[in-house]
Amino acid sequence: MQKLGCRLYFILLVAFGFSNASANCEQKGEIINNTEFFLEHNKCHDFFIDAQINEYVEIIVHQKGVDVELKLSDDNREIQSSDSPNANSGYEFIVVRMPETKKYQIRVSWVKDEPKYVGNEGFYNLKFQKRTATATDRNFVDKFNNAKALDNVKNYAASSEIYKSLPQNEIFGYKLCLNNSELGNIYNSAEKYDEAIFILRENIALAAEIHADYVETVSQMNLGAALLKTQNSQSIETLRKAVSGLEKLYLDKIGDKQNLPKTYFIYANALNDSGQKDKAVEVLEKIRRNFREPIETYFKATIVLADIYRNLEDTATAAELLAVDLPENLNRNIKGHFYKVKGKLYMKNDKAQALDFFTLASAMFETDEAEVAGVNLFIGNTYLYNQDYATAALFYEKAELVFSRANDKENAAQVLNNLGVISYYRADFNHAVDYCEKALRLNMELGIKINQTRNLINLMHFQKENSNARDSVVYGKLAINLLVNIKYSDIKNLEAETKQILQSSFADDFRELADTLIKLDRVSEAEQVLYFVKEKEYLDYVDGNDELNGIQLTADERTFAAAKGFNVELQPVGKDFSPSVNLLKMLNSKGDNTANTVFVSTVTAKNAVSLIVTTNNRREHFRIIIKKEALEKMVSEYRDSIINLAANHQTRGNKLYKLLLSPLEKTFAENKTTKVVWFLDGVLRLLPTASIFDGKQYLIERFSNAQLTFANDGNVVLPRTDELTAIGLAASESFENLPMLDQAVGEIECVIAEKKKLLVNSPCKTGIVKGNKFADDDFTKELLENAFKKYQLIHIAGHFVMQSGNFNNSFLVLGGGNNRKYSIKEFAAQHLEKVELLTLSACDTANLKLTDSFESFATMAQKRGAKAVLGTLWAVDDSSTTKFMREFYKAYQINKLDKTEALKVVQKSFISGKKYSHPFYWSTFALYGNWK
Repeated sequence: MQKLGCRLYFILLVAFGFSNASANCEQKGEIINNTEFFLEHNKCHDFFIDAQINEYVEIIVHQKGVDVELKLSDDNREIQSSDSPNANSGYEFIVVRMPETKKYQIRVSWVKDEPKYVGNEGFYNLKFQKRTATATDRNFVDKFNNAKALDNVKNYAASSEIYKSLPQNEIFGYKLCLNNSELGNIYNSAEKYDEAIFILRENIALAAEIHADYVETVSQMNLGAALLKTQNSQSIETLRKAVSGLEKLYLDKIGDKQNLPKTYFIYANALNDSGQKDKAVEVLEKIRRNFREPIETYFKATIVLADIYRNLEDTATAAELLAVDLPENLNRNIKGHFYKVKGKLYMKNDKAQALDFFTLASAMFETDEAEVAGVNLFIGNTYLYNQDYATAALFYEKAELVFSRANDKENAAQVLNNLGVISYYRADFNHAVDYCEKALRLNMELGIKINQTRNLINLMHFQKENSNARDSVVYGKLAINLLVNIKYSDIKNLEAETKQILQSSFADDFRELADTLIKLDRVSEAEQVLYFVKEKEYLDYVDGNDELNGIQLTADERTFAAAKGFNVELQPVGKDFSPSVNLLKMLNSKGDNTANTVFVSTVTAKNAVSLIVTTNNRREHFRIIIKKEALEKMVSEYRDSIINLAANHQTRGNKLYKLLLSPLEKTFAENKTTKVVWFLDGVLRLLPTASIFDGKQYLIERFSNAQLTFANDGNVVLPRTDELTAIGLAASESFENLPMLDQAVGEIECVIAEKKKLLVNSPCKTGIVKGNKFADDDFTKELLENAFKKYQLIHIAGHFVMQSGNFNNSFLVLGGGNNRKYSIKEFAAQHLEKVELLTLSACDTANLKLTDSFESFATMAQKRGAKAVLGTLWAVDDSSTTKFMREFYKAYQINKLDKTEALKVVQKSFISGKKYSHPFYWSTFALYGNWK
């Protein structure tokens, strides 16, 4: 009886002493240290402790997926509470000196705003310790409570200083870490990015040290945002780490639901700004697929994604993304950006539609002068594209007033640049130069190289039209040298914009610079510019996996550039600094006989084509006036006449001869020319030089022909290798929309001499070159990559698909294996140093738009080490190719002629025959690189 009464008395005491306990709170009794508890939605747990007056008490809750509030109470009085801004991770803690001796309640409550968090149902660990308070403890408690009071008014800078003065244990170290995270966020909001970067970097190190994963990741997120605002190159990697950390926390159901999509969005913007548009698209699609909430982030992602597709000229996808109704409660600023991007979709082809959307955007931005000015900039662009220059200028000027007043130099420079373009179109070249030079000065102050390059390219054009060739040249050279130090992806963005505004391709901009230099009789420098153009086209082909080279300035140009504020740590141009001259010198130093060799470089500009002719004792140039479109038409008609086996091909070939080669006849005669080495440019790369007709005979009947790429200097001087190890590879089966190649396997049988037979009824009794041969299922990726390492002569009979400027969609069709597409990207990763000759006997670059494709592939192969590449300018007849290749290898390997002479012998034999005398069968073959 007595025991029962005691127990009843105890229960009544607890119930009376803590009558504020919620009916939902589960009574857990006395705290047992380091015990883990599961806390469900809307639940709470009550514990009690006995404490003496003035005892120093620490109560620590470690959250693991659930956000809790911690309270310490006695009777009906709350003594202290803790609910930190740390989502459902990290610590809540109370540090207190007890006011009297009694029993106290500790309540752990589930925080009710669960939609903000991931899951928000999970475990917590509770720890408790107490001791007799010392003077030091009392000081800690007072400081801690002062710091918490400062936190409550968001004075994190002051409270952090207090936390720094406290021992960096589990409690105070975490609180300092949490505070610094909040402080960094406040600095970001106030645009104090340098302060944010400093505090957040320190905080990431501290958070890692104390294993505060959530705080560390959020600090990474805020640091990445600050670095992005300051254009720091570390921003992308920092944001990538933040995304990775938040994804892990999300899977563990820890963290704020808004942080992951928010960080995805910031990361996508960073990728987009750096030109990694494919990766940005991937991240933005992830937001749209997985996070309909928060709705603001979802729509911001949609807007940026649509703008990326617009920049990629996929307006259909962009329009589809924006074909949605906006929620009424959506932020007006986001609505403004939505309408602005919709307007940008129609700037060039539907002025009325564009202006309607820009009007809606301006209405949404009505209280934000800077955003309205940004819309006015695009309205100006709309009128510019539609050639209403007067109205465009009015909107640009309105925008420029706002940008200048706000000291927004970047946008002010953009407006000034466009006003310069308007003056250019009005033939007011002095004002065009003035506007653009002002824009250039602003961009130089900001250090934005990509925008400086935009201004320099425009100034190059403006000064040329202003009859100021000297300044035009130096501006063009400075543009090239800036491009060398700019990311390839940024160059691609600039190229698209230049094409939009000035309607010329990027490469053509610099062909105009080369043309100006030729008119000034500065031929060596023109050749350097041409090499730059070829490098740029090669970068387009391989998607930027290499670097550009700059161009040197003369002493006078360095003085001019220095006066404009440019760094001119460049040497003056040497008197004979020319790629052709240098190559000749290298060949002569190796003992090669170049006495009867003529090097011909061509430059195809807007209104002229130039030929630069170099021999051992002569250097001259010829500038022929013809519009680029007219030249393209001549080449296209000539190619069509050959490909269609037309009888009038000689007439068309003779027209090209009279235009391009008749000026060179004197040089050919005086030099007793036997070999012409071409460095062709633009549409002329599609020209089958062998079949140009001089009125009596084809060019190949007079000279052997080789072509160079800018990657050739080292390879061309290498000596010939005899007794080559050889391999023949054939892929004859149809693939996707590509037809079957009936003679491909037979071609390998006729080229490669090996005992084994690929065909029962082989078209040839034996091959010409000793080696190994494989076809169809045996021709796999593994076999090909092994061939690159082992063989010196690699002959491939099969389809080779090329798309200009599309590295990923250009590929060789293999015969077997899981994936029959061997991409150029895979090619570019191989080492081809062992390869003397790579022959591709069924490649096809017949489309006029593909002028750079095969040359770019040859460049890539030579950069990877191959000495020479033999390919075709159009797809040719199977049976004639087999005969051609057999005769070529007989001349090259058995008769020991150099590659160009071997080609010449075979081509002449075809001409003199009956069945394959038409140039369709023999003039398609082009040799790039080492001709020995």
